[in-house]
Order: sequence, then structure tokens, then C-alpha cells
Amino acid sequence: MRTRIELETLSDVQNFCKAVSQVDADVYLVDSVHRFKVSAKSTIGALLAQAEWGDGIFVECDLDIYSTIEPWVARNSNVTIHD
Repeated sequence: MRTRIELETLSDVQNFCKAVSQVDADVYLVDSVHRFKVSAKSTIGALLAQAEWGDGIFVECDLDIYSTIEPWVARNSNVTIHD
């Protein structure tokens, strides 16, 4: 699963990391061109992504975690891929 998300505030980052920390699988944040990849369960990693990846933040996970990350899914984007 690869889904574009938006993390706009510190509260967004904290709540997102808390939510994905409950997932029993590896969850990653990646930039749009796969140049950078950090653990989505890391607050510091998520803050880095929020501050530096202006072209988009994507969540990648082997599981379908859409219901977990739905509050942060980019609403103005049609880039949601479910495998």
C-alpha cells in the first residue's frame, strides 16, 4: 500500500506517529521520488519529512492500513495505491 498524506502541524505528526505505532508491521514515510525513507513510527523522522519533503509525503506498508491513516490522507490528491 502506498498513500499520500499531509502532516501540517506538530499535533498531526504526533497523532500520526502514535496511530501507526500500533500497526504490527513496518510502516515507512517516503518522498515522491523514493530518495528518502524513514520509519513512520519515528516522530523525528516524521518531522523531518514534514519540514523537508515539500513535494509530498507517502506512507508505505505491506499491510492495508488505510483506516489507520485516513485522517491524514491527502484529500486533494488522487494518488492512493492499494496493492
